This record gives sequence, structure tokens and C-alpha cells, in this order.
Amino acid sequence: MDYDPKPPEHDGIEVPADLLELLEQLAEDAHDPWASSVWLRAGAWGRSGMTGKRSIPAWCLSEDFKNYNYETIRSLPVFVAMVGFQI
Repeated sequence: MDYDPKPPEHDGIEVPADLLELLEQLAEDAHDPWASSVWLRAGAWGRSGMTGKRSIPAWCLSEDFKNYNYETIRSLPVFVAMVGFQI
């Protein structure tokens, strides 16, 4: 199977500043269910005591790791605008 990823162009779409704070909160809130699922999967495989970035609260993540994880949430308004909604 050939896969050629083509991310959509979103030049010129700006996210309003007042929405950025909400996006940060959404991204933080999304971390807890994800971290919980990591713990559950680890238990299902007989592993316990998960360590590292996966097992810490969102506010403790390094800026690089936080930016990597939050990118999907931050891009949501851009994609909403691309399909015609006004943000």
C-alpha cells in the first residue's frame, strides 16, 4: 500500500487569542483520559509502575513533549475554519 500524506494547507487562518487559552485547557483535559488508558493497558499486560512522561500530569510535561501532544487539539479550530465555519 502506498501512502503519501498530504496535510491540508491552512495558510491565512488565524486562531483568535481568546480561543488559545481554551485550547490549552482542552489539551490538558485530554491528557488525563489518555494517561489513564496507558495505566489500564499496562495492567492488562501484567506491567505495573509505569514511569516516564506517560505517567505524569499534563502540567509536569516538558514544553517539547506538551507541544507534541497538544498539536492535534490546537489545530482543531483551523480545520473547523477550513470546512467553512467561522471561528
